Amino acid sequence: MQINDSLSQPSIVPFQQTAGAAPVPASGGGVEGVPSDVDGYTPSAELVRLISLAGQEPEIREDKVAAVLQRLQSGAYLSAESVAQTADAMINSLD
Repeated sequence: MQINDSLSQPSIVPFQQTAGAAPVPASGGGVEGVPSDVDGYTPSAELVRLISLAGQEPEIREDKVAAVLQRLQSGAYLSAESVAQTADAMINSLD
């Protein structure tokens, strides 16, 4: 088994102004959820849009919770196929 310690030494990319993006005003008027303490950082319009979309989603997706609860109650996860899929997903997540 090989262990790579790439997380302890992150690479740092030099700052580059996004083409077409306006600079952050000196008054600190940034975008909610985007750090404003970085000098000269301006989020792209796409990032601002995605942050806005993410903020509109609920913290807990009740429809997903209900679907999983139904599968748990029906015993869908107790099959040999489900066990094999879970094991495969766990092993593949290590790659």
